[in-house]
Amino acid sequence: MRNLIYTYLFFCLITSCNVEQKQNLDNENYLKLISNKTYIPFIVVVKANVKDKLVNICITNTSLYNEVFLKYYKTKFHNYFSFLTQYTINDYYLEERTLNQTAFSIIEEETEIFKEYKSNGFDMIKQKYLVYKTNKLTLMSGLSYSEKLALIKIMFGHQYYIIQDDYSGLDYIFFKKFDNKH
Repeated sequence: MRNLIYTYLFFCLITSCNVEQKQNLDNENYLKLISNKTYIPFIVVVKANVKDKLVNICITNTSLYNEVFLKYYKTKFHNYFSFLTQYTINDYYLEERTLNQTAFSIIEEETEIFKEYKSNGFDMIKQKYLVYKTNKLTLMSGLSYSEKLALIKIMFGHQYYIIQDDYSGLDYIFFKKFDNKH
């Protein structure tokens, strides 16, 4: 009986490690694609210290690369992928002075959407706030700017590629898989 319990615990440990490794690999592949496509203005969510508050911000990949990484962080990191990994996944925060020359938006963490996400999960958020259109998701109409930013953070956390709509410039398009046709 004791051996059976040890075998079960060992199996649980191995299984949980495999799930975590797959998530890390998925994150790594997602961030590699973004870091290799600096000419595409994907929306990314990074951590920053703004006005002495630790916050998450939305910024385009192009701006983050050209205006922040190349000017302030290039000598501190081996490459843009390493930089992106540190400021999206790990607890590194961009310094406010490095953001002075670029546009970004602070994500408000106390929105109703975040509360719904925590209590009801990702599938409910997708169903309630997003519309599926030919291999992509778009936002429902009538959302406030802070609600849009909350959804961007949630979708980025679930490894969706996010770009601003070329036609309106106000809405966002979400892709789970990205190819150069988008």
